[in-house]
Amino acid sequence: MQDKGQKVEMRYRLLEAKVANKLFKPMPSDSLFQEVVDYYDSKGSANEKMEAHYLLGCIYRDMKEAPRAMQCYQEAVECADTLKQDCDLVALYKIYGQMADVFVKQHLLQEAQKAQEKYRNYALKAKDTLNYIIGSERLITIFCAMGDTAKAMDQTKYCAYLYEKYHYPQKAQAVCLTLIEFYLDRHQYPKAHHFMQKFEAKSGLFDEQ
Repeated sequence: MQDKGQKVEMRYRLLEAKVANKLFKPMPSDSLFQEVVDYYDSKGSANEKMEAHYLLGCIYRDMKEAPRAMQCYQEAVECADTLKQDCDLVALYKIYGQMADVFVKQHLLQEAQKAQEKYRNYALKAKDTLNYIIGSERLITIFCAMGDTAKAMDQTKYCAYLYEKYHYPQKAQAVCLTLIEFYLDRHQYPKAHHFMQKFEAKSGLFDEQ
């Protein structure tokens, strides 16, 4: 690395942090990684800047410093050039997913909803159908936390329909567990029983015994 210059060193450090983040390994210190962020801010592409700020946010996330993590995530999405064809939309929707998680933990539910909607919208732009549905499903818990049971139920039915439509039958049944819980809470036992039978038949978790 020492023979290859600053460009290779910074690329190596960026990839090293990315791998550590994916494998839930300890990440570099914020002060050390700030050097990587500063380098890409001055010499990197839009995608590289976005990734560097995102990874710095993940470092602060692991340090339990939610405000600084959120600031880095916000800076990361501001780096994205969504008008360019090579914009890394996958990285972008993952950043919004991280933002939504932080907002939920801070009980900022309206902000969490907005971030989660951006997650699924950018997943759709990236032609990632599965993550569009996952993003839609993640809204269910947010609606529940808001106390909007009706909207949560509608969202659950919508996700179950999408999972079935795009050939994820087991995921479709798994999301119906939420519907069973809603119907039980409302004492709508025939409807709960219907989905329980459907779950047993199609989830793949039950055999004939």
